[in-house]
Amino acid sequence: MQSRGEHGDGRSGGGVAESRLGELESALSEERVLMEDLGQVLLRQRAAVAADDPEVVEATGHAISRTLLTLEEARRRRAALITLVMGNPGIALEDLQPHLGIPLSAGFMEARAQVRRAGEAIAADMAINQDVLSRALEAGEAFRQQLFSEAAQ
Repeated sequence: MQSRGEHGDGRSGGGVAESRLGELESALSEERVLMEDLGQVLLRQRAAVAADDPEVVEATGHAISRTLLTLEEARRRRAALITLVMGNPGIALEDLQPHLGIPLSAGFMEARAQVRRAGEAIAADMAINQDVLSRALEAGEAFRQQLFSEAAQ
């Protein structure tokens, strides 16, 4: 009978899992940094809308797109690492410890919590920016209509 550490499918309850968890912790830290960078770009975008600076609005829109693509790659890396540890990419970060049967390091748990908080903050910032941009477009459209109606008179 094989122990968890002897499985040929990459899953392990011992040193291999701990090593992969270290890689996963690093990946989570990198993901958090990307989300914090995205948060800064979102703030710059809101400031650009407030300052009526279309060049910066456009540049931040491109930066947001690039960062979102990079975040998607980071999430794929996370799923690949979870697969290496557990054999199943669908296991949530919160469910790793019960599935592994080994304690998670304090560093890993903190990295996981930081990613969760950063994700929640980004979701809120994205919603704010969506509203700000929508209102700016509506205000621009109202202004355009006012100009055309005055020109027609």
